[in-house]
Parts: sequence; C-alpha cells; structure tokens
Amino acid sequence: MAELMILENKQVFSFLLDTYTAWSLGRSETGRKHDEINLSSGIVSREHGQLRNIEDQWFYVDNPGNKNGTFHNGIKIPRPLTGIRQPVFLENGDVLQVGGPAHSVLGVTMLFVTTPVQGEWTHFTLNDRNITIGSGKSCELIIQGFSLGEKSAKLLNINGQYFLSSCSQTAVYLNGRPIAAPVRLQPGDAVRLKDCHLFFLGDELLYTRIRKKL
Repeated sequence: MAELMILENKQVFSFLLDTYTAWSLGRSETGRKHDEINLSSGIVSREHGQLRNIEDQWFYVDNPGNKNGTFHNGIKIPRPLTGIRQPVFLENGDVLQVGGPAHSVLGVTMLFVTTPVQGEWTHFTLNDRNITIGSGKSCELIIQGFSLGEKSAKLLNINGQYFLSSCSQTAVYLNGRPIAAPVRLQPGDAVRLKDCHLFFLGDELLYTRIRKKL
C-alpha cells in the first residue's frame, strides 16, 4: 500500500497510489484524468512532475521544465545540465515540497507513506504559546493512541518564530529527517512522532488524532 497525503490551503487530501503505476502531478486544468494529481497553488507548474511505480518501488521524477523545483526531505532536487532528472526513490515517511520551505503556506507539502495513516486530521490553534506534545496530561497538545512518551516534542515560540525540539528519546522527524537540535519551523513543514503525523501551518498545527471508542 502506498498513499500520498497532500497539504494544500491548510487542508489534507490523499491519493491511493497503487490504483495506477504512474501519476502526473501539476497545477489544475479542466478535464482531470483519474491518474492525475491536480493542485491549485500558483507555484506548481502545469506539468510539475510524476510519481512512478518501478518494479514495486515508488519514485518521484521532477519535470525539468517546472519553474520552482521540488524539495525531497528538505533538500532541493538538483537540475541536471542535460537530459531528464533522475528518479528519486521514495521511502515511508518521505516528504516532497513544491516550492520549498521559503514559500510559506502558499506551497504544497506531500507526505509519502506505505503504512496506513491512523486517525483523523484535526486542527490545533497555537495562540503564540509554547507547546509541549505528548501523551501526558500536562501537555498542551495531548495525543494518545500512538505510544508517544509523556512529553515527546516541544514547540518554543521565540519572537513570533516557532522552534521544534525533542523532549525524549523518541525520534522527531522534520520533513522526513530526524532532528538532533532545535530547528525553526516554516509553514508547511511536516513533523512525525512515531506513527503520528503533524503539519505546521504557522498559526496552528494539523495533526492525526485517534478517536476514543465509546
């Protein structure tokens, strides 16, 4: 199972990739086809790139003609001097960003997963506060059902900028890469704590929450 979770305009929608062996990715046009991923952001080119299944492995291929490029796990995919771009192998938890972190919420963030994302997407307003995330009752954002520690991560507000750091031995991933020290967040950044996924939107978080059984 392979799924692409896409954050655009502060909402998340998904595509089950196994339905087709190739998906074209680009800005919306009329006459949408079933194997196309159409986005509305102006920084996305009409023919931006493609996701391909090659021998049961998924790859992303950037279109050399797109204007703003694509970031893979926080690193911009290089443009070759000649010829087509090389396919980028995708692993569970990898993050693709169109336009990159510098484009704020006008960009598009895509999360590639090979295990089902648990829970429903829920908004959490930050209100310029320092936020501790974990399963403990003392946390401002309490997330249960993902085996998180009492305190797993912290968002520290410094002069209106948020910084992400780990509070325990649990690995904290930012845009597909583990962090070793506090790092400044940009709108559209993807955070992973074990199997819990969060998107930073600048003034709020969008995170997966498992409903309690009645």
